[in-house]
Amino acid sequence: MLGNLRRLTQFKGRESRGSFWPYAALVILPSMIVVVSFTVPAMAKFWAEVDAYAVEHPEDVTVRSGPGYYEMSVDGPTGVVPDVGLLFTGVGAGFLTGIVLLGAAVSRRLHDSGLSGFVGLLPTPFMLFGVIVGSRLFASFGAEEVDLSLFMLMFTNNVFYIVCLFLLAALLVRPSTAGPNRYGEAP
Repeated sequence: MLGNLRRLTQFKGRESRGSFWPYAALVILPSMIVVVSFTVPAMAKFWAEVDAYAVEHPEDVTVRSGPGYYEMSVDGPTGVVPDVGLLFTGVGAGFLTGIVLLGAAVSRRLHDSGLSGFVGLLPTPFMLFGVIVGSRLFASFGAEEVDLSLFMLMFTNNVFYIVCLFLLAALLVRPSTAGPNRYGEAP
């Protein structure tokens, strides 16, 4: 695993499944921690603002609760929106952390099964598009009317993104090519 850290910028060569997957797991965990460390405070602040609005405007708020659930609905726009800048900074930082730490290892792993490292970029345009459209979509939540076409665009994009991630994962678990291939000697 330390070999992967030493080879962060080495996109050439090959990487075996046995050394790639433990490293990938150790990279994905900190990436998710980065995302959560931004998301949780932003959402906690948002819900605190919603609760404050409910206290100040009880005539606009209906609260239902029971064993295992709590529901609050607001009649009309509140003007309260989550800090999407903070949310998307966290998501972007988490993705960037993962991309930087996994990029070369993914490329070498794909080389080991005889594929070009560029295949690893397959989910990237969908991820970038999702961050851009997602920030616009969430920013529209404070408006009188949410743009549902943005929601459908985001939903469709996310379906393609998830399909690309599963396809990439399937390619990363492929067995190594025996002996040397065009990318080098077997690891």
